[in-house]
Amino acid sequence: EICLKIGMKRRVKVSKEKLPEEISEWQEAMLEIEGLVYEEVSRLQKAKDFHMADVLNKALFTIKRGY
Repeated sequence: EICLKIGMKRRVKVSKEKLPEEISEWQEAMLEIEGLVYEEVSRLQKAKDFHMADVLNKALFTIKRGY
């Protein structure tokens, strides 16, 4: 099972059977990176380091956008 974050508030669990048969290495890497970033953002927000949490969110958005 893979946990995907939809928007900024909701996570949706998706079984691997529902994903495309062949997920590319790039897509798999992006899912892993997203998960790590969201985990770190959550940790930073709990520690009230909102500035760094925002920086990480913006960096991930930039990477996903492609430039």
